[in-house]
Amino acid sequence: MSYITEFLVFQENKIYASGEGRHRAAIVVTNNQIDSLLLRQLSEEDIVVLEVVSDKAKTIKASMYFDINRQIVDDLDKI
Repeated sequence: MSYITEFLVFQENKIYASGEGRHRAAIVVTNNQIDSLLLRQLSEEDIVVLEVVSDKAKTIKASMYFDINRQIVDDLDKI
């Protein structure tokens, strides 16, 4: 079963993680004036991708974990 996680911690900060099992990538949004949306199609345990809207700018942010025991090509294929 796959699931998406978004939960609040200390002073309304948002932590985004994705997938099932051990989460090894996450993004923390500390400013509640910034709108953020988890892009589920691109996120998994080792990759978290957000669309972030601040003022009039829209950007894509990513956090990626690369396992030292895997070939980097395997992880780069996910991009």
